[in-house]
Amino acid sequence: FTEFTRQGPYPYQICAELPGEIGDPDTILTARSARCIPVEAGELEFCAGVSYDACSRVVSPTAYDEALQAAHDERAARYALEWPSLATVECLEAFKMYTCLLGFPRCEEDSQNPGTYFELPLCYDYCVSAHQTCGQPYDKSQAACDVAVARGRVAPPRKDVTCVSRGSRNARAGGFAFVLVL
Repeated sequence: FTEFTRQGPYPYQICAELPGEIGDPDTILTARSARCIPVEAGELEFCAGVSYDACSRVVSPTAYDEALQAAHDERAARYALEWPSLATVECLEAFKMYTCLLGFPRCEEDSQNPGTYFELPLCYDYCVSAHQTCGQPYDKSQAACDVAVARGRVAPPRKDVTCVSRGSRNARAGGFAFVLVL
């Protein structure tokens, strides 16, 4: 994890440099790279809480929202059969929010380089909390989130890193937080 735990600036991923949806090269609608797009309140059905600028890897956020719901429902049904004790309302809601925040990561303009947008990873504490809500002990929750840190989808637990959580966003400096419209 040296890249993610080193001292100094956090290695944010630039949204436009991330790969887009793979599709038919003859189709105009195929996105070759991700892009920061506004997602309006009520635009999505499953991920209805998403109403912010998202680093989108797909051409149609609505179609992707439907695909996320199908994947979520399939996984939730399988988990309910394999581990019935996890099929709680709290766990399903945490899993849904986690799925949506990963599927539609927030993006933010780089104040040092206008026109460049960073993809903000999920906050480590939120990742651990979501896993614990579904019955995972703290050490196993941390292990799962450490894997997500290594993949760049979750920020390491550092105060100088801007990241996205279920109800708040932590700023890079000063520990400032504000409520997302989720």
